[in-house]
Amino acid sequence: MYTSHEIVQRIYKRLEEIGMSKTEFSQKSGVSFASLSQWNTGQRFPSLRNLNRVAECLNMSVEELTNGSQSTASNVQIVKEPEKAPQDVLAGLRDDQKVVVEEVIEYIRGFDGKQCHEFYNMLESVMKLSGNK
Repeated sequence: MYTSHEIVQRIYKRLEEIGMSKTEFSQKSGVSFASLSQWNTGQRFPSLRNLNRVAECLNMSVEELTNGSQSTASNVQIVKEPEKAPQDVLAGLRDDQKVVVEEVIEYIRGFDGKQCHEFYNMLESVMKLSGNK
């Protein structure tokens, strides 16, 4: 299980590696010092949007940010599941949850295979951070 504290430590390490100040990082990523502090102490967990922004700002993948490593083609497994119609996927959700799922679908539309894999790994890491499996 990955903690938000570990993610913040990776952020600080990467900032040092690339010579970027915390102020510059905050301006480029849109993530405030207060947010980093809350992540570091476990008061809050980074959102998917913020994980993506941070990874992009630091020129690393979300997987590297959350796991500390980048997967290689040799350990990537693609699991095919039965296709479900969108209405079946959304059927059991509340209206506010449906809105989020629809936004995510719109966000990932057009991703190539590598981007889909990174997005999946980011979601998996966030689920682990939040205690859901």
